Amino acid sequence: NHYLGFDKDEAGRGFVKNFKAIAKEMGFADFTVQAFHPLGQYKDWNDALLGKRDQRLIDQGEIDFDYSKFAKEQEAERLQQEQERKQQEKEERTSGFRR
Repeated sequence: NHYLGFDKDEAGRGFVKNFKAIAKEMGFADFTVQAFHPLGQYKDWNDALLGKRDQRLIDQGEIDFDYSKFAKEQEAERLQQEQERKQQEKEERTSGFRR
């Protein structure tokens, strides 16, 4: 699989298009090439990671997306799933001792 992360501009989209064409010529299936452009008011991934919004994108009405909030929510969800998994394992271990 190929995961592409480029700027949210014409050059970034053009590179993805060219990469997919070359990958197809080489025999890779379309689904093996996935492109990820930053969400929200960020022009590139560096700005997204730094929380540095692009005024031009803000003026164009681009959605607001907070990557730090997203990361915290993902971590909280992962911790909750881990707790649920541990609880289920505990219940499975002790279920044989019940009458």
